[in-house]
Amino acid sequence: AGGSGEAASPSGPSRAASPGPAQLPAGRRPADAAAAALRRADHVASTTGSNPVPSQLVAGDLLLVDDDPFLLRSLRRLLPDLHRVVLAGSAEAALLALDAQPFDVVVTDVHMPGMSGIDLLAAIRRRPSPPPVVLVSSMPDLDSALSAVSSGAFRYLVRPLDADVLNATVQRAIRMARLSQIERELNARTAVAVADEQRRDVLGRELDATLEGLQVAWQPIVRWSE
Repeated sequence: AGGSGEAASPSGPSRAASPGPAQLPAGRRPADAAAAALRRADHVASTTGSNPVPSQLVAGDLLLVDDDPFLLRSLRRLLPDLHRVVLAGSAEAALLALDAQPFDVVVTDVHMPGMSGIDLLAAIRRRPSPPPVVLVSSMPDLDSALSAVSSGAFRYLVRPLDADVLNATVQRAIRMARLSQIERELNARTAVAVADEQRRDVLGRELDATLEGLQVAWQPIVRWSE
Protein backbone atom coordinates (compact mmCIF):
# COMPACT_ATOMS: atom_id res chain seq x y z
CA ALA A 1 0.00 0.00 0.00
CA GLY A 2 1.42 3.61 0.02
CA GLY A 3 4.47 4.97 1.80
CA SER A 4 5.59 3.60 5.08
CA GLY A 5 5.04 6.92 6.91
CA GLU A 6 8.14 6.39 9.02
CA ALA A 7 10.12 9.50 9.93
CA ALA A 8 13.89 9.40 9.53
CA SER A 9 15.64 9.20 12.88
CA PRO A 10 17.87 12.22 13.58
CA SER A 11 21.62 11.74 13.60
CA GLY A 12 24.02 13.43 16.00
CA PRO A 13 26.75 12.87 18.55
CA SER A 14 24.37 11.72 21.27
CA ARG A 15 23.76 7.99 21.49
CA ALA A 16 20.13 6.94 21.66
CA ALA A 17 18.99 4.22 23.98
CA SER A 18 18.79 0.75 22.45
CA PRO A 19 15.31 0.24 21.02
CA GLY A 20 13.20 -2.62 22.23
CA PRO A 21 11.90 -5.38 19.94
CA ALA A 22 9.84 -4.18 16.98
CA GLN A 23 6.11 -4.36 17.57
CA LEU A 24 3.60 -5.28 14.88
CA PRO A 25 0.53 -3.03 14.55
CA ALA A 26 -2.52 -4.41 16.30
CA GLY A 27 -4.23 -7.12 14.28
CA ARG A 28 -1.37 -7.52 11.83
CA ARG A 29 -0.13 -11.06 11.19
CA PRO A 30 3.58 -11.92 10.80
CA ALA A 31 2.88 -13.13 7.25
CA ASP A 32 1.39 -9.72 6.39
CA ALA A 33 4.48 -8.00 7.79
CA ALA A 34 6.76 -10.30 5.77
CA ALA A 35 4.81 -9.54 2.58
CA ALA A 36 4.99 -5.80 3.25
CA ALA A 37 8.75 -6.02 3.86
CA LEU A 38 9.32 -7.90 0.61
CA ARG A 39 7.21 -5.39 -1.33
CA ARG A 40 9.16 -2.50 0.19
CA ALA A 41 12.42 -4.17 -0.81
CA ASP A 42 11.16 -4.60 -4.38
CA HIS A 43 10.02 -0.96 -4.47
CA VAL A 44 13.39 0.27 -3.22
CA ALA A 45 15.22 -1.92 -5.75
CA SER A 46 13.13 -0.58 -8.64
CA THR A 47 13.37 3.10 -7.63
CA THR A 48 16.98 3.39 -6.44
CA GLY A 49 18.56 1.88 -9.54
CA SER A 50 19.88 -1.27 -7.87
CA ASN A 51 17.57 -3.38 -10.05
CA PRO A 52 16.66 -1.13 -13.00
CA VAL A 53 14.80 -2.25 -16.11
CA PRO A 54 17.50 -2.36 -18.82
CA SER A 55 17.05 0.23 -21.56
CA GLN A 56 17.61 -2.43 -24.22
CA LEU A 57 15.34 -5.41 -23.63
CA VAL A 58 16.55 -8.89 -24.49
CA ALA A 59 14.04 -11.39 -25.84
CA GLY A 60 13.98 -14.73 -24.08
CA ASP A 61 12.26 -18.08 -23.90
CA LEU A 62 10.13 -18.00 -20.75
CA LEU A 63 8.17 -20.72 -18.97
CA LEU A 64 5.37 -19.39 -16.75
CA VAL A 65 3.82 -21.80 -14.23
CA ASP A 66 0.65 -21.36 -12.14
CA ASP A 67 -2.32 -23.60 -11.39
CA ASP A 68 -4.67 -20.57 -11.48
CA PRO A 69 -5.47 -19.76 -15.15
CA PHE A 70 -6.43 -16.17 -14.32
CA LEU A 71 -3.15 -15.49 -12.48
CA LEU A 72 -1.23 -17.22 -15.26
CA ARG A 73 -2.77 -14.96 -17.91
CA SER A 74 -2.22 -11.91 -15.69
CA LEU A 75 1.43 -12.83 -15.32
CA ARG A 76 1.75 -13.13 -19.09
CA ARG A 77 0.20 -9.69 -19.63
CA LEU A 78 2.84 -8.08 -17.40
CA LEU A 79 5.62 -9.22 -19.75
CA PRO A 80 6.43 -7.61 -23.12
CA ASP A 81 5.39 -9.38 -26.30
CA LEU A 82 8.99 -9.75 -27.51
CA HIS A 83 9.41 -12.84 -25.31
CA ARG A 84 8.57 -16.34 -26.47
CA VAL A 85 6.33 -17.62 -23.68
CA VAL A 86 5.03 -21.08 -22.80
CA LEU A 87 2.32 -21.44 -20.14
CA ALA A 88 2.06 -24.45 -17.82
CA GLY A 89 -0.82 -25.13 -15.43
CA SER A 90 1.17 -27.30 -13.02
CA ALA A 91 4.70 -28.15 -11.99
CA GLU A 92 4.38 -31.52 -13.69
CA ALA A 93 3.39 -29.83 -16.98
CA ALA A 94 6.35 -27.47 -16.56
CA LEU A 95 8.78 -30.40 -16.31
CA LEU A 96 7.34 -31.85 -19.52
CA ALA A 97 7.82 -28.48 -21.21
CA LEU A 98 11.44 -28.40 -20.01
CA ASP A 99 11.93 -31.86 -21.52
CA ALA A 100 10.66 -30.55 -24.85
CA GLN A 101 12.80 -27.41 -25.14
CA PRO A 102 15.29 -25.23 -23.25
CA PHE A 103 14.15 -22.05 -21.49
CA ASP A 104 16.05 -18.97 -20.40
CA VAL A 105 13.89 -18.35 -17.32
CA VAL A 106 11.17 -20.14 -15.36
CA VAL A 107 8.66 -18.04 -13.39
CA THR A 108 6.52 -20.17 -11.10
CA ASP A 109 3.96 -19.76 -8.35
CA VAL A 110 5.00 -21.18 -4.98
CA HIS A 111 1.71 -22.62 -3.70
CA MET A 112 0.29 -25.18 -6.11
CA PRO A 113 -1.54 -28.46 -5.48
CA GLY A 114 0.58 -31.56 -5.80
CA MET A 115 4.08 -30.48 -6.71
CA SER A 116 4.75 -27.00 -5.28
CA GLY A 117 6.89 -24.28 -6.79
CA ILE A 118 9.63 -25.10 -4.28
CA ASP A 119 9.53 -28.74 -5.40
CA LEU A 120 9.67 -27.62 -9.03
CA LEU A 121 12.67 -25.42 -8.26
CA ALA A 122 14.50 -28.35 -6.66
CA ALA A 123 13.70 -30.62 -9.63
CA ILE A 124 14.95 -27.99 -12.10
CA ARG A 125 18.15 -27.43 -10.14
CA ARG A 126 18.94 -31.15 -10.39
CA ARG A 127 18.95 -30.92 -14.19
CA PRO A 128 22.08 -30.21 -16.21
CA SER A 129 22.38 -26.52 -17.13
CA PRO A 130 19.25 -25.43 -15.18
CA PRO A 131 17.65 -22.08 -16.08
CA PRO A 132 17.16 -19.39 -13.41
CA VAL A 133 13.90 -19.83 -11.49
CA VAL A 134 11.86 -16.89 -10.19
CA LEU A 135 9.32 -17.75 -7.48
CA VAL A 136 6.07 -15.80 -7.06
CA SER A 137 3.77 -15.99 -4.04
CA SER A 138 0.47 -14.45 -2.99
CA MET A 139 0.95 -15.84 0.52
CA PRO A 140 4.60 -15.27 1.43
CA ASP A 141 5.96 -16.85 4.57
CA LEU A 142 9.38 -17.19 6.11
CA ASP A 143 9.62 -20.95 5.55
CA SER A 144 8.99 -20.75 1.80
CA ALA A 145 11.36 -17.79 1.47
CA LEU A 146 14.14 -19.67 3.27
CA SER A 147 13.46 -22.79 1.18
CA ALA A 148 13.65 -20.69 -1.97
CA VAL A 149 17.02 -19.25 -0.99
CA SER A 150 18.48 -22.59 0.07
CA SER A 151 17.22 -24.27 -3.12
CA GLY A 152 18.83 -21.68 -5.37
CA ALA A 153 15.93 -19.47 -6.49
CA PHE A 154 16.98 -16.48 -8.59
CA ARG A 155 14.39 -14.21 -6.95
CA TYR A 156 11.33 -14.42 -4.68
CA LEU A 157 8.57 -11.96 -5.68
CA VAL A 158 5.33 -11.17 -3.87
CA ARG A 159 1.93 -10.49 -5.43
CA PRO A 160 0.56 -8.07 -6.41
CA LEU A 161 3.49 -7.91 -8.81
CA ASP A 162 5.10 -4.67 -9.86
CA ALA A 163 5.56 -4.86 -13.66
CA ASP A 164 8.86 -2.96 -13.58
CA VAL A 165 10.33 -5.20 -10.89
CA LEU A 166 9.13 -8.35 -12.69
CA ASN A 167 10.56 -7.26 -16.03
CA ALA A 168 13.85 -6.13 -14.49
CA THR A 169 14.14 -9.50 -12.74
CA VAL A 170 13.38 -11.41 -15.94
CA GLN A 171 15.93 -9.36 -17.89
CA ARG A 172 18.63 -10.00 -15.29
CA ALA A 173 17.78 -13.72 -15.29
CA ILE A 174 17.94 -13.91 -19.09
CA ARG A 175 21.33 -12.24 -19.12
CA MET A 176 22.61 -14.59 -16.42
CA ALA A 177 21.33 -17.60 -18.38
CA ARG A 178 23.08 -16.39 -21.55
CA LEU A 179 26.34 -15.73 -19.68
CA SER A 180 26.15 -19.20 -18.12
CA GLN A 181 25.64 -20.70 -21.59
CA ILE A 182 28.65 -18.81 -22.95
CA GLU A 183 30.73 -19.97 -19.98
CA ARG A 184 29.72 -23.60 -20.58
CA GLU A 185 30.63 -23.30 -24.28
CA LEU A 186 34.01 -21.74 -23.46
CA ASN A 187 34.71 -24.46 -20.89
CA ALA A 188 33.79 -27.12 -23.45
CA ARG A 189 36.08 -25.54 -26.05
CA THR A 190 38.87 -25.26 -23.50
CA ALA A 191 38.45 -28.91 -22.58
CA VAL A 192 38.63 -29.87 -26.27
CA ALA A 193 41.73 -27.69 -26.77
CA VAL A 194 43.43 -29.24 -23.73
CA ALA A 195 42.56 -32.73 -24.96
CA ASP A 196 43.95 -31.89 -28.41
CA GLU A 197 47.16 -30.56 -26.86
CA GLN A 198 47.51 -33.69 -24.77
CA ARG A 199 46.98 -35.85 -27.87
CA ARG A 200 49.64 -33.85 -29.73
CA ASP A 201 52.05 -34.35 -26.84
CA VAL A 202 51.44 -38.10 -26.90
CA LEU A 203 51.86 -38.27 -30.67
CA GLY A 204 55.02 -36.19 -30.43
CA ARG A 205 56.53 -38.53 -27.86
CA GLU A 206 55.54 -41.55 -29.95
CA LEU A 207 57.12 -39.96 -33.04
CA ASP A 208 60.32 -39.19 -31.14
CA ALA A 209 60.48 -42.77 -29.89
CA THR A 210 59.90 -44.11 -33.42
CA LEU A 211 62.63 -41.91 -34.89
CA GLU A 212 65.03 -42.92 -32.15
CA GLY A 213 64.32 -46.58 -32.89
CA LEU A 214 64.94 -46.05 -36.57
CA GLN A 215 68.22 -44.32 -35.81
CA VAL A 216 69.38 -47.22 -33.64
CA ALA A 217 68.40 -49.72 -36.33
CA TRP A 218 70.14 -47.74 -39.09
CA GLN A 219 73.49 -47.17 -37.37
CA PRO A 220 74.75 -50.82 -37.51
CA ILE A 221 73.95 -50.95 -41.23
CA VAL A 222 76.02 -47.83 -41.82
CA ARG A 223 78.98 -49.23 -39.89
CA TRP A 224 78.72 -52.60 -41.71
CA SER A 225 78.88 -50.92 -45.08
CA GLU A 226 82.01 -49.08 -44.02
